[in-house]
Amino acid sequence: MASDGVAESPFENSRLKRDLINIERIKEKKYALNGVDEAHLNRWNVILLPDKPPFNVGGYKVELEFPKAFPFEAPKIRFITKVYHPNVSESGEVQFPMISAQNWKPAITVDQVLTALSDMLCAPLLGCALRKDIADLYISDPAKFEQNAAEFCKQHAEKI
Repeated sequence: MASDGVAESPFENSRLKRDLINIERIKEKKYALNGVDEAHLNRWNVILLPDKPPFNVGGYKVELEFPKAFPFEAPKIRFITKVYHPNVSESGEVQFPMISAQNWKPAITVDQVLTALSDMLCAPLLGCALRKDIADLYISDPAKFEQNAAEFCKQHAEKI
């Protein structure tokens, strides 16, 4: 109940419903839906399934939270699974240009966001790294980065 005694309406967004229906129809994708309550479409749980080493050893749980103004505002994305990556903080925050306020466009679909996010795991975006130490290692010693990431993935990635 809202403070004025009026029941709050459940999150309603026809664009999200369309995106969900379209995603369910896609056969080949780089992610899997892992929990979308159709009564409360504002929060999706997804498992990213990157297709290149070292991140292709498992899945990576992410949570998408959609603002009421979606698609005019970008979703917030947080990694639940720990990941060794320049664009993902230790707390799961992700730095991802597609969803930044200056780059977001209402025409961007949830499928496009999830596909690009999965691709970003395999090809870090060093210009917007949150973890400078990992970005520096990726540049200076790619083999060591791959080794560290592979070990981390084996420990933390979801077994698929």
